[in-house]
Amino acid sequence: MVRYATLPQFLSELDRANEIKKVEEFTNYYQESDIFLIDDFNKFPKKKKDQKTLLGILETMIKSGKQVVIVSDRPIEKTPELPKNTAEKILSKCGIIINLHESIEEDD
Repeated sequence: MVRYATLPQFLSELDRANEIKKVEEFTNYYQESDIFLIDDFNKFPKKKKDQKTLLGILETMIKSGKQVVIVSDRPIEKTPELPKNTAEKILSKCGIIINLHESIEEDD
């Protein structure tokens, strides 16, 4: 099973889960997936509690041999709000990092 979320969408869902006291169900929803694609990782949360929940989900999935795909418009280590040691931890578990650049079209 593949799950996809933008980070803002993920955080909105997490806020809702906190409001209705269903954070465990929320985390299970993502941890049960085989592949989790998370987009806009550059919008890493400022709230420590949200950081802990997100990173806990990613850690559990990686330890379980599942795949996590992180998409960002900048390198992980340059993500605002992401502690340096956390960035290093994520990078140490990466299988592959691909750096894409905007294409430049030439006029004929």
